[in-house]
Amino acid sequence: MEKYAKFRLKNSKKKETLKSDNLDEINTPVLEKFKIHHGRIFLNDPESNYILPCDKRAIQGDALGHFTRKQLWDGNFSSPIEKKLLDGATVLEIGCGAGHWTVEMALDYPSSTFVGIDLNPEMFPSDNQRSSNVGFIECNVIQGIPFPSNTFDFIFMCRMWGAFTGSQWPKLINEIVRVLKYDGWIEIVEGDPMYKNASEQFFNANGISPDVLNSIPKFIEQNNELTDFSYNKVNAPLGEWNGYFGFVMLKSVRKFMEDFVFLPEALNITKDQYLQLLDDFEKEANENKTSLDLYRFFARKNSNIS
Repeated sequence: MEKYAKFRLKNSKKKETLKSDNLDEINTPVLEKFKIHHGRIFLNDPESNYILPCDKRAIQGDALGHFTRKQLWDGNFSSPIEKKLLDGATVLEIGCGAGHWTVEMALDYPSSTFVGIDLNPEMFPSDNQRSSNVGFIECNVIQGIPFPSNTFDFIFMCRMWGAFTGSQWPKLINEIVRVLKYDGWIEIVEGDPMYKNASEQFFNANGISPDVLNSIPKFIEQNNELTDFSYNKVNAPLGEWNGYFGFVMLKSVRKFMEDFVFLPEALNITKDQYLQLLDDFEKEANENKTSLDLYRFFARKNSNIS
């Protein structure tokens, strides 16, 4: 694990970091790594399918999303992996972003080793924001996961449905299984993009199909090295009709929706009209008791494959 921590520390000194959302304060080398859409900052990487911003507002939204998901499930995972984590396991988070889940898990399970990988290293927490049993590595998983086979006891991935196409998902599952140890667990967390009790449904644009949520179980079950497939579902209330937590959940969803700066064009409306649409969605959510289903899909790598 130390070599991964040193890898990050060694390379962070050479990297141009994105320290501000003020575009006037960003220098030219950094701008070459990023692109600007409607005042939001995105990765400028032709190999990336990720469609959400990577600025400070996005990090704040990720933190709020992590908090609400943990509260809904009363914990950070559903796989039956806790005994291994307490004894000492090796854990990978794919698409870790700012590392909220990875950093918190490393504190909760100090005997285990945690690695977060993401395409954008500018979002990684600094050394003084994480414990010694966690490290972060820049990686595009579409090109492969840079670890030997049978490395990890637990691999976790959350809210990444927009990062991969339907044809990339099976390849990614196969690569995850390759680096997963026998009897290790994979867990994928996604939300149903179709809200309950809501007249406005936002997702079916830019080639990102909401059906990918229903496809994830299929992708897992098609891999003959995975077994014991299961899932947990929780229903997340959106709105003050469910008290303060529902209020926070709705604000979290609102922040998430604001990150989709391409949607106004896809919906053939202006930015102002889109923001009004979000205002109407919030009002309707409180009136109609709108909610959102969240899923944790998990499966074990079979140790009895001949």
